[in-house]
Amino acid sequence: MSSNAAPLRIRTYQPASGRVIITDLPLRGPGQACPVRLRSLSGASALHLPLLLEEAVLLRAEAECHEEEEIEIEIRWIRDRTIQVAAAGRRVFTFPPEEDFGPRLPLRPACDGERLDLIVVVDATTRCFGEDGNESGRLLEDRPGWNRHAQELAALAESLSGAFRSSRWTVIAFGDEAIPKVSAVDLTPRFRIHPPAEAARQLAPDGIDELRSALGRIPVSSGGDFVDSLADALHVCSQARWHPDARKLVIVSGDSPGYSIIQPPPWGSNASLRAHDVESQAASLQALGVEILAVYHEAPSASGLYQQPEASALLEYARAQYQALASRRGRFFHLASRFQGRSAAKTVLELTTPLVRGAGLGELLAANGRPAGDSP
Repeated sequence: MSSNAAPLRIRTYQPASGRVIITDLPLRGPGQACPVRLRSLSGASALHLPLLLEEAVLLRAEAECHEEEEIEIEIRWIRDRTIQVAAAGRRVFTFPPEEDFGPRLPLRPACDGERLDLIVVVDATTRCFGEDGNESGRLLEDRPGWNRHAQELAALAESLSGAFRSSRWTVIAFGDEAIPKVSAVDLTPRFRIHPPAEAARQLAPDGIDELRSALGRIPVSSGGDFVDSLADALHVCSQARWHPDARKLVIVSGDSPGYSIIQPPPWGSNASLRAHDVESQAASLQALGVEILAVYHEAPSASGLYQQPEASALLEYARAQYQALASRRGRFFHLASRFQGRSAAKTVLELTTPLVRGAGLGELLAANGRPAGDSP
């Protein structure tokens, strides 16, 4: 193979500059192999590698990963236009070269201290438990318990807004869809989304006292079934008039999961047809530059629910969904029993690095043993 043959190239992301870059690999024909070392971005669950020949994408590959993880991947040119991508101990999937199969660009949070847009999403069906571990009703009906949590949500909002010149916020709540032919009061949701009027759900520059008041006015609702209208609430958030230059954040507080296509709920836990699913709505918010912080209200161990196989499966499903919903899984997911608003705000303000949801481009660290940027 002539040394003048076009090399295989890789497309990656440079976090410091926010640029997508293309780097030549030392692969110029069949029979050659090259290890590359990459780091996944915050929020990533898979590393996306577009491989190019001249200007055209030849192959797309995705390797499973954790966020901010360094991975070594071997790229082997087998024959003609056939490329093999492998990573020890990981599943690697390949996709067609078309841009439709490519990932969205990373979200770069605004960190200029100018504007903050914030939506607090509350699960109006959240349960509460007594000191003995037994379920004692809905959290919104337990005024002392809800007020304690609402104060932490308000402290988070207040601490965040203090770091920006201007801020806007709104509070929405979700219940569930009514189940056809079911009339039992405890299975009849009071609403799907609250407030019902779209105008009342728009971001507005009100003070922190009004936010506290709005949290205190949320009406309680039963859930029609285990899966509630979280996905619908996320859809409402995506319709808000977000300022393009603001630091944008949605806080989700609850214990009910939303409908999922990628990770379907346990059998029998959803009795309604759904217009939205959590993954596509979370992706829509990501495309708008919105980060998600999740606060999950776990059932206490004394409840005995974790010793019941069916109940335990439902609880683990809900917790896993809230963890996956959080934009930065290790640091934007909180258990309600340990949630402290000011501490959570500090974490949000400290994290301004680019992030992705699902699969995303990685940062190139080295190719064929040479640090990125070194000349061969």
